[in-house]
Amino acid sequence: MPTLLRSSVLVLAGVLMSACVADGPYQAGADGTLHAPVDAGVDTGYVLSHVEFDDQGWFQDMRQRQALFAKLQTLHREKKSMLIVAYTHGWKHNAKEGDSNLDDFRKLLTQLTTIERASKRPSGPRTVVGVYIGWRGSTIPIPIVENITFWTRKNAAERVGGRSIKQLFVELNQFRAYANGWSASDQLAESRETQLVFIGHSFGGLVTYTALHSAILERGLQLDHAGNYRTAKSFGDFVLLVNPAFEGASYEPIWQAALSRGCYPRWQRPVMAIVTSRADRATRLAFPAGRLYTLAQSAPHEGERETVMHTVGHLDRYRTHQLEMTKDIGPPRPSADADRASTGPSTTLGPFRLTQAERPRILPPVPKHMPYLVIQAGPELIADHNDFWNDHFRDFTVRFISKHVLKPQETAATTERPATDGCPAFGAPAPVETAGLPQAR
Repeated sequence: MPTLLRSSVLVLAGVLMSACVADGPYQAGADGTLHAPVDAGVDTGYVLSHVEFDDQGWFQDMRQRQALFAKLQTLHREKKSMLIVAYTHGWKHNAKEGDSNLDDFRKLLTQLTTIERASKRPSGPRTVVGVYIGWRGSTIPIPIVENITFWTRKNAAERVGGRSIKQLFVELNQFRAYANGWSASDQLAESRETQLVFIGHSFGGLVTYTALHSAILERGLQLDHAGNYRTAKSFGDFVLLVNPAFEGASYEPIWQAALSRGCYPRWQRPVMAIVTSRADRATRLAFPAGRLYTLAQSAPHEGERETVMHTVGHLDRYRTHQLEMTKDIGPPRPSADADRASTGPSTTLGPFRLTQAERPRILPPVPKHMPYLVIQAGPELIADHNDFWNDHFRDFTVRFISKHVLKPQETAATTERPATDGCPAFGAPAPVETAGLPQAR
C-alpha cells in the first residue's frame, strides 16, 4: 500500500508539473521577439497595450513598458488627449490571447471609444488607451484542481502589487500630469483632458489595491496651510475594484481615515469604488475557508477577526451602498449625459439604482459624501465571481464613470468654495453624519 500511495503521489505531481503554466510573457511581437505589440486600433478605434509581470513582481520584459510609453508620447505629440484605462486581471486568468478577461476588456474599450466619438467637445474625442496588466493568475489550468492555487496566487498577487507594478502605475500617473501640463500629479482632470482609471478584479483587485492604497490614503489626509483637510484625491482619476479578493483588515486604514475626517465637502468626487456581488461564492465562502490558518493569529478587538477572515465587500462594517437594477435594459447607449441626475443617498443611473446601505446601529455612520464606496451588487448585475464583464454591469460601469469621473458636473471655482464646507478641521471631533454619494465636482 505505501508503494501504491507513493506512486499515486508521484503520478499526480507529474501531471501537475506538466500542466503548470510557464512563467513567461504571452504578448510577444509578430517576429517572435519579446517586445510587446501595441495594437494601434486601426479597426477598433482604441489602443491596447500589454504589460506583464512575473511571479516575483518583476517586468516580464521592459520593452513592453517602453512600447506603451512610446505610443503615449506619440499620441501626445499629435496633440491628442487620452482616456487611459489600466486593467489588472484576476485569479485563473492571464494575458494569453483568447483569455475571457482580455476579450471582455476589449469590449469595455470599444464601448468607451463609442462614447468618446459621440462626445460634442470642441477639442474632439479623446483616444481610448487600454493597458492590460498580465501576471500569473493561472498556473494550473485544470478545472477544480486549480482551486488549490488559492494560497500561492494570493501570495503572488501581493508580491506583484508591491513591486514593479508600482513603477508602472506611478509613471502612468506622471504621464497624465505631463500630458495635461501640470506641475503636480495629484490633480483631477476634466473631461477634455487626459484621464487615468484603474480597474482590478479578484486577485487583480488585490494587486491594484496593494500598489495604490498607500497613495490613496495619503491623498485623503492632506492638510492645507490652515490645518483644514483638502479634498480627497484618487491616484489617477478613479479606482474601481470588482469582487476584489483581499481581507477587510487591509481596508481598515482607509476606513479609519474617513471616520477621522468625519465628512467630506459637497464637491468631493469619488476616489475609489469596491463592488462585490452577493452571489460571489468565491469571495463569500471560499476566501474565508482559505483564511482559516489566520485563526492562529491574535485579533483582540471587537469585529477584528471578521475583517481578517472575510473580504472587504462582504463586511457590514465597510459597506456604504447597495446596487440594484430597476428594469431590463437594451444595448448600451453611446452617451450618459441623460443620466446626470443629482447625487445623494439614492442615485439613479438609467436602469440602475445606487442607494445608501442600511447599517447595524452598533456601527458608526458612514461620513457624508464618502469618496470610498463599498457597494454590494445583486445577482442580476453580477451573477458570480467572474460574471462582472456582462453587458449589464459593464453598462453600469460606463454610466457611473461617465457621470462621476469622465464628465463631472461643474460647480463654483475652487477659490470660491468655503475652506471646509462645514467639515471639521484636523484633530477636531468628527460630526455624526449620514452617507451619500460624493458630489461630482
